[in-house]
Amino acid sequence: VMRDYLGPGRHLTMVKLLGDKPEFTGVVAGMSGSPCSIDGKILGALGYAFAAFAKEPIAGITPIEDMMKVMTLPEEKRPWKIAAEGDWDAFTNGVAAADTTPDEGLAPISAPMAIAGMPTYLRNHYSPWFRSMGFEPAGGGGGGHVADAPALEPGGTITAILVRGDVSIAATGTVTTVEGKEITAFGHPFMGGGAVSIPMAGGTILNTMATQRRSFKMSAPGPVVGELVQDRLPAIGGILGEGPAMLPVHGTVRTPAGKDDFKFEVARDAGLTPRLVAVGLSSVIGSRLDVGHRGMLRMKASIRGDGLEPIDISRGYSGEKNEMMPVYASVDVARIVASLWRTPFGPAPGMRVEMHAEWIAEPVEEYIESLTLDRSIAKPGDEVTASVRMFRAGGGSHIETFKFTVPRNWAGQKIDLVACDAMGANQVAGMVQGGPMPRSVKALARWIGRFRDAGRLYFMALRKGVGLKSGVEDHAFLPGTAAVKLLGRTNQELRKAGVSFEESKERPGVINGITSVSLRVAPY
Repeated sequence: VMRDYLGPGRHLTMVKLLGDKPEFTGVVAGMSGSPCSIDGKILGALGYAFAAFAKEPIAGITPIEDMMKVMTLPEEKRPWKIAAEGDWDAFTNGVAAADTTPDEGLAPISAPMAIAGMPTYLRNHYSPWFRSMGFEPAGGGGGGHVADAPALEPGGTITAILVRGDVSIAATGTVTTVEGKEITAFGHPFMGGGAVSIPMAGGTILNTMATQRRSFKMSAPGPVVGELVQDRLPAIGGILGEGPAMLPVHGTVRTPAGKDDFKFEVARDAGLTPRLVAVGLSSVIGSRLDVGHRGMLRMKASIRGDGLEPIDISRGYSGEKNEMMPVYASVDVARIVASLWRTPFGPAPGMRVEMHAEWIAEPVEEYIESLTLDRSIAKPGDEVTASVRMFRAGGGSHIETFKFTVPRNWAGQKIDLVACDAMGANQVAGMVQGGPMPRSVKALARWIGRFRDAGRLYFMALRKGVGLKSGVEDHAFLPGTAAVKLLGRTNQELRKAGVSFEESKERPGVINGITSVSLRVAPY
């Protein structure tokens, strides 16, 4: 017995697994929760193993007393929470946010992640993230569930359903105890989320794959038979019955071969759900594209919630044999989901996601080269022509013009004129208008809904002037006395500049770049 191994009063029993199979495979990912007995009395569950490449199948047993206590913990008024937000750039680039290599001591046995509906190159791309979360990604059955999965029983297979539908992702472990409607399993935390709400199912083991790094079970999930409600240090716990609600995702993918519909559901969790939305969307797009060819991906998505204004976004991606375009498109949607999901006000109720993607074989990518004016000094009332020169990747150029009349309130000022893509326009507006200070998830959704659409060339005029940022609303160019009089709430601030004018024009492909020029306006 290794006393206090997991903390004061948290003991582990160290054992060696005997027999031809464990001596060949070592401790297998997926054995977590296997009940262990001495003379017919249950001691606990297999929960820990030494790091990969251990020469002996040495494991740690979590005491049954600690495991059973997780089902007596008081109920928390928090419907879901597992993982922290983490690093989106690392997730997008297919690397772990931090070094997750276990030390040479006993560590929780990895839970094999049965994945179906995901192209191999994307499974490899997301594997560092899965492993950083304590999973061992593996192939498995999917398509919802297998009909003949056995009932949950001690020593049997248990799966946590993270994604279900055209993409299937389920973490596999072993049941330790069944007491009435209460289940304990794993013998270690799933992801240390405390009170959780994740669909619970049985499963069928398809194969045990022996590897030098870490042997693992390959499985197929069964139908949902209840809900995982506890994710604690000694064990996970669930209740047999109806499964919990999930976040629905659906849409279409159109390619030269035709249009395909897709749909899947994602388990609800404050940090994990947006990542799984990205994984699912990139899988359904990537599985329908020929990534070996050049092309352009257009994406339109809508994120909705009960009582919220719909958030519609439009993006475009272009490249020469860039297989990561499905990842970029899916992460752009998932980051907006994360903004609404993980807020001080709680997640938006009834959220759902719709995406329509279209693959075009010929990429069209334009870069903003320069912005010129037909004059550098103007008077109020003058008509000014701005010319934006763009060149296309692969050759060719185009000039787009914007004409505007100089208003009287520009008199005597230097006006900054900007030509840019959608991302640049959002950044420029945020710089002069200030960041949002919402007081509700509805206000936050209203602000996100104003993000500009990609595939358009934006032309903006910025000038100095007193304004007021109030919550997510911009009140630019107010009389100074009025702005000061209105100021008084913690989510308000004075601004010294604002967007005086903005227009945009649709372009046939992806636009990149930003440039600016100044216009001096004579006194009125």
